[in-house]
Amino acid sequence: MLSRSSIFFLLGAIFVATTKAICPDVPDNGCSICGENKCIDSDKVDEIFSFPGQPAVPCSLLQTAGEMGLIPLDQCSQLPSLIDVCNCLDNGMKEAVFPPAMKGN
Repeated sequence: MLSRSSIFFLLGAIFVATTKAICPDVPDNGCSICGENKCIDSDKVDEIFSFPGQPAVPCSLLQTAGEMGLIPLDQCSQLPSLIDVCNCLDNGMKEAVFPPAMKGN
């Protein structure tokens, strides 16, 4: 029989596993709009990024354009500091938030 702390541990492991996403591979002629080993938050794919003189686009489309090499590399390297709306995450990993009952166990 599993103890209460074992059950919380298992639930926590399952929760962490479901929050992990791996950033797509970026070919040599493409770029990651978020920077190396980062990609947009999966909850923010529909958020709209806009920049003066450029069309407003969803974060997902901007990320795909970068991966496909449609954004010049010199411009792509400037994007991470401009796209806060897309919530770039390290390797697409969200920080797990545990319920209060699990803290300290």
